[in-house]
Amino acid sequence: MKIDILPTVRKITIIGNVASGKTELARRLSKRLDIPVTHIDGVQFDQNLNIGDLDRTRTILKKVQEQEAWIIDGQGPLDMFEKRFTQANLIIFIDLPIYLNFMLLTYRLLKNIFSPRKELPVGSKELSWAHIKKQYRTTWVIHKKMRSELIRMLNRNEFRSKVVTVTQLGVY
Repeated sequence: MKIDILPTVRKITIIGNVASGKTELARRLSKRLDIPVTHIDGVQFDQNLNIGDLDRTRTILKKVQEQEAWIIDGQGPLDMFEKRFTQANLIIFIDLPIYLNFMLLTYRLLKNIFSPRKELPVGSKELSWAHIKKQYRTTWVIHKKMRSELIRMLNRNEFRSKVVTVTQLGVY
């Protein structure tokens, strides 16, 4: 299955668990559709990879969402989901099995030894033991707690028609 994008789709949000492929998909769509992409990880985290000022994050995301075309990669503040989903023409929910998220996270961490992620704040280092533990814990929490809430929200009548759920690798 491939995700076919209509030319009228100009506002896309991509959500899913840690290391599920959101950023790679956002980059591909951005290049293909010539739409700017905003990586929430680069907005909401500080250089030490702690969640920064949430008001600053909300302000930046609100400005992005006021534009005529955007791709937003990641979750961000939970209180902003509903408005972003309402404004989006397309919501891509990457919903992989938890074991696959853990495998992809491990791969990403190993890859980052040689090539840090470009979407993070400059000078960020993901390879501290504390951050590695936090990423695995966050992956588990998202899967066990946040996933069911996302599914419930995305199944609402006003969102259902614009949701594409990806459940396996290689579909984009």
